[in-house]
Amino acid sequence: RQALRSALQRSCAAPIARVASAELWAEYEAFEKDNAQATLAASLLAKHKPAFVTASAVARERAALWAAINPHVVPVQPPQDRASSSGPAARGFALVLQQLPGWRALLAYEERNPLRLDAEQHASLMRSHLQRCLLSTRSAPHFWMELARSELRIAGVLGPSEPIFAVADKPDAMASAAGAAARSAALKVLTEGCKAAPRSEALAMATADIAELLGQPKTAVDVYEQAAKGRPSASLLVAWLRFTRRHAGATAARHVLASA
Repeated sequence: RQALRSALQRSCAAPIARVASAELWAEYEAFEKDNAQATLAASLLAKHKPAFVTASAVARERAALWAAINPHVVPVQPPQDRASSSGPAARGFALVLQQLPGWRALLAYEERNPLRLDAEQHASLMRSHLQRCLLSTRSAPHFWMELARSELRIAGVLGPSEPIFAVADKPDAMASAAGAAARSAALKVLTEGCKAAPRSEALAMATADIAELLGQPKTAVDVYEQAAKGRPSASLLVAWLRFTRRHAGATAARHVLASA
């Protein structure tokens, strides 16, 4: 009996459209009234009703947000030049672009933590959503940075509202035992993101920052060199110069500037 009670309570609190329904609550209500004294039944129902109401609302809101997303879209890279801007790849990339507003809306909703999950559970949920998002939006750098941020949030390196670039101000947290696996996971995510979105300088700078904090300056140099191909922005050059000055001195920094 207690096992069934627990199962019904968990089901009522789950924000899944097919179970978060009035019928399920009615079943749980009938169970308590049939198997518990009136006072206890009323107490249990009053205790679990708010969770059911919240789960039902979240299920409806999630369903509306998911309706704007096609998770089966194939990830396509943006066209490299005008000559390829009207071919099949361009049309495929247009479908990817159509998904971005829907994913942003869903992730913004989940970021507000409507279920009031604890910090670790919430960060894990965000990681799961972002991993699914990137299955069809691999060329969108913002989502890669958010996925790396979720890895650092799970370990407590970053707070719920701190951006990925805040890691540069947290060398102690990055060096802690709790952050060891997270920082490596974040660097792996960002490195993969640089391959998927090679023209994103923001992604490159975030990758270089974490590589430097991990004591991998060679990795950071490789990232900067790859990102600086073509026409690097002033922001990227400044970040690269400061990094080079820290690790190799002013002469090396001047050489980087001369060769940029």
